[in-house]
Amino acid sequence: MVKKFFDKLKPYLRLRAFDVATAEGQDRERNRVALLSMITNAGSKGTAMLLVIAGVAWTVPYLGQERFGAWMAILSMATVLSFLDFGVGNSLTNHVIRAKDQGRPVLISAVTGGLAIVALISVGILIVLNFLHPFVPWVKLFKTNSETLLLEIDATVRLFYFLFSVLLFSNAVIKIYAGLQKAHLANISQIIAFSIALGLLYFSSEYQFQITYLLAITLGPVCVVGLFLSCDLYRQGLLKCDSVAAKIRDNASNVLSVGGLFFVLQLAVIVGWGSDSMIISSALGVAAVAPFAVAQRIFQFVSQPFAILNAPFWPAYADAKAKGNYAYTQLLFKRSFMVSIVGGGIGVASLALVGSWLISELSNQVIVVDKIFIWIFAAWVLMEIVGNSLAMYLNGMGIIKLQVRLALIFVSIVIPLKLWVIHPFGISGLVAANVLVYFCVLVLPYLALYRAGRLTSI
Repeated sequence: MVKKFFDKLKPYLRLRAFDVATAEGQDRERNRVALLSMITNAGSKGTAMLLVIAGVAWTVPYLGQERFGAWMAILSMATVLSFLDFGVGNSLTNHVIRAKDQGRPVLISAVTGGLAIVALISVGILIVLNFLHPFVPWVKLFKTNSETLLLEIDATVRLFYFLFSVLLFSNAVIKIYAGLQKAHLANISQIIAFSIALGLLYFSSEYQFQITYLLAITLGPVCVVGLFLSCDLYRQGLLKCDSVAAKIRDNASNVLSVGGLFFVLQLAVIVGWGSDSMIISSALGVAAVAPFAVAQRIFQFVSQPFAILNAPFWPAYADAKAKGNYAYTQLLFKRSFMVSIVGGGIGVASLALVGSWLISELSNQVIVVDKIFIWIFAAWVLMEIVGNSLAMYLNGMGIIKLQVRLALIFVSIVIPLKLWVIHPFGISGLVAANVLVYFCVLVLPYLALYRAGRLTSI
């Protein structure tokens, strides 16, 4: 059976593109690009995971649970604040795919105008975050009795502002490469960058660097890759410095309108469950973030392979939709969804069996978590895996408004519930709230729409 599976993949394992003059050739080329993206994405996510696990094994023993928890809480801010690109980064993938079919001048305008908009947003965010910094109650967000740690947190947060602004721009560049059907080049660049970061992390742990330097090492790779790829776009002639203002005007309406929907969706997702580390830190103290953060990273061994599998399907769905090939999108979605729910279920259950022991061993017995928390977290990760498969389909097909509506309902229910359960039930109660509300507000409605045959036609 395995041989039969690889025999089906073998024709697509090639660097040379297929002839796209026919519909069949377009399907083959789409599959070839998706497979290349999966393979290189696996390498990229694999090296990123090594960086994550090394970050636990190498730094917890000398940082201690409180400083490690502070580092993880600050790092989680990159996820919490990712909506600040106003959805433009996500909108660029579909925008570039559409422009690619309209000729090179339109494509140049889309790439240059889109990145110029993101660059302006990034600079603005950097200025605003630094302006607001003195007004944020950091003592309440990072509960600790150590004045030294508070000073270290302050320096780390200030560095985070700069890295985050670069990260917004870099992620937009990577999204453009996905729209160009060249995501594999971005992935290869990230493999190299994460590998270098791994060596730097080892050096830093040997000399017991502060969390400020550790933040730069963990966020730096994507920043560097984005800047490198933007230079490559300039070399290809797709990024031009002339008439930038006109290119912004030509693309702003489309990019910002679609981006606005993605912005609301991102904001809902970030507030709904991306802010969990900050909720834990402010309610229970920074030390309580450590077991939650390590569990997140351990379960990435299951969630990341499925993210790798599903990520290339977004541009594939969008490209097929642009060419009117809906049979391709439906077949691809059904296969992706079934693989995610079956494979994800097996994966999270297997890891949950050894999760408590594994976390204890990785942290050198510094961090201990109970089995109930691990199994609840496993259920949450499974929902994320299946939800990601569905999101790639909905994003590629341009079905954003439905996602926004349901996500806003999710947020309005889950945040009050988490704030209510965090003190009596701790981090287990917080994750259980995520699971319960996600299932009722998102899983059940999508299942009902699918069974009614409406999900493919919204």
